[in-house]
Amino acid sequence: MCEELFRSDFTEEAFVVSFWGSSFKKFQEKEDLVIYQRWIDKYINNWAKCDGFCNHTVGDLIDKFDGQVESLKKWAVSKNLWMRRAAAVSLIVLAKDGRFLKEVLEISQILLEDKEDMVQKGYGGY
Repeated sequence: MCEELFRSDFTEEAFVVSFWGSSFKKFQEKEDLVIYQRWIDKYINNWAKCDGFCNHTVGDLIDKFDGQVESLKKWAVSKNLWMRRAAAVSLIVLAKDGRFLKEVLEISQILLEDKEDMVQKGYGGY
């Protein structure tokens, strides 16, 4: 169902996916990050969809399975600008609580000279 909503390309329907993803945190499995990565790569095409999905759904998975945070560093070097932004914004909620600060700084360093303004704005560099 989530993929169908993303496929529609309506931002409002992508927000439903973000809401559901956050609601189902207790059901997430670490392997879900591969699915999330595919959705970001294939369906995310603006900052609102990216931030809505990643701030909570991806962030919740990282919170639950902290070993998965290393994947975000790989996302930070993707050719897809929304994947790079996802690397930056997925830790925002967690970082507000002082968590994953080392990883936030590492990802920010990777993205420091990114030419895309949407990536720069994602990590606060613009």
